[in-house]
Amino acid sequence: MKKRRSVLIIAGVLIVILTGCLEKVRNFDLDQELGLGDKQEAGMVAGVEDTGPAQGGFLNLFLLQPDTLNPLTTGNTSVRELSMFLFDSLFSEKTDGTIACALADSYSVSSDGLILDIQLKDNIYFHDGLSLTSDDVAFTVETIKQAGTSSQYFGNVANIKDIKTTGRLSFRIIFEKAEGLTGKLIFPIVPEHVFKDWPVAGYNDSLKPIGTGPFKLDSYGQGVITLLRNDSWWNLEADGGLSHPIWLEGIHFKIYSDESEMLEAFQKQEIDIAALEEGNIDSYANRSDIFVKQYESNILEFLAFSNIGRTGSAISQEKFRELLISYLEWYGSIHETNWGAPAFQLFSEPDPAEAEISRETILEAFREAGYTYQEGKNNVLTFYKNGANVPVFLSLRYNQLNEDRKLVSDWIREALSEIGIEVIPEKASYEEQQASVQSGKFDMILLGCRLPLATDKSKVIELIKESIHLSGQDSVVLPLYRKHGIVLYQNRIRGNKTPLWHNIYHGWSEWYIVR
Repeated sequence: MKKRRSVLIIAGVLIVILTGCLEKVRNFDLDQELGLGDKQEAGMVAGVEDTGPAQGGFLNLFLLQPDTLNPLTTGNTSVRELSMFLFDSLFSEKTDGTIACALADSYSVSSDGLILDIQLKDNIYFHDGLSLTSDDVAFTVETIKQAGTSSQYFGNVANIKDIKTTGRLSFRIIFEKAEGLTGKLIFPIVPEHVFKDWPVAGYNDSLKPIGTGPFKLDSYGQGVITLLRNDSWWNLEADGGLSHPIWLEGIHFKIYSDESEMLEAFQKQEIDIAALEEGNIDSYANRSDIFVKQYESNILEFLAFSNIGRTGSAISQEKFRELLISYLEWYGSIHETNWGAPAFQLFSEPDPAEAEISRETILEAFREAGYTYQEGKNNVLTFYKNGANVPVFLSLRYNQLNEDRKLVSDWIREALSEIGIEVIPEKASYEEQQASVQSGKFDMILLGCRLPLATDKSKVIELIKESIHLSGQDSVVLPLYRKHGIVLYQNRIRGNKTPLWHNIYHGWSEWYIVR
């Protein structure tokens, strides 16, 4: 067995939350070219003297009304974000996208990728003074598996067949399918002696969320959860660990009922950080009193093709759909958009033997499939039906309340017009979209879904197809783009700010407060 110290995390190796695939997405007007982070941070110092990092001060963050403070069973994203300050994981993600050992000291992978042996660091203690052991890791994995899809981390452990402790600080993970070490093994490790009695939901005053992390729970009451710095945090002394003290004295997580209340609190400077996945950000773009950083969110927008379509529609032919997807992937590669991060081929492996795609090669492929297109003569793609050549036209449904999808539908209409296909956009309500997906009686439809924490990227398309009742069909899904989100920071927060969709507080260990 060969020991390895870091493994590249595959971007986009995520699972689709099926219940979110038809979730109505509110208007989100974000200009990718704003360059918000660099411009804002470079030009802002007004009235504040920054003498560099120094310990002291409380950070004020937000928490949307928690369902539970159990990080393994919560469905609340902001509770998961709070737990990152209280708990550590076996491994952690580095800025360059690789993973490094955290609680794990070393590991080895069997040659077939089915067995992963891990050795924990010694002398790591929970906040209550008890030692971390391999039993705690095994308990954590089993708790997530028992929670099933109600846990945000279920996709992380779904491929784990068994976990066996082999010593006080060692354990073995056995996978169902070859996997080895991936970024899936990033989830909070909890102490068995505390969480074995933890309620599934709610909060029990006799129990505290105790971890091994850089902060400890101090109090929970009157709409605020307060964490205090853990000066005994193991990573302060570990080889390759934090090279300086934790600058922040503590963190106040202030509880709000929804995002609008959270944004209002940010405007009043009651909290230091706010996050937006959706909504109009124009009001933040030119402000000089805050920092603004953009990140790729976990909202994936995609185009779905029916395998039935309208009566007599060419969309029912698999070869036709295959050519449409190839063409739109090519068109998207040469006609950049500002909707978000392009995802045309994010979840498919490119075929090195595939011929070079262009408008001309696609049109030739259509001709070979029995379609007719004559350059300069009406520029219309036709097919033979009932003794005559009939123009190809397709309907495209989109949510009438989503302005982004209106822009995307215009882009698709323009793209397909260049190969002689007329696209007829159709506005629809959320309920009408759901009915269309259920019946399959549509040609094309614009939809969105959320990508949770982890899965094999090769499975994403299949899971999307399952969620829209197209399992077993080929060439029915085209990923378009991942939306952008933004994080807003009050200007008293200094240090490197590198938010990620699954950790908007990424880089927090470098933050300090200018006073």
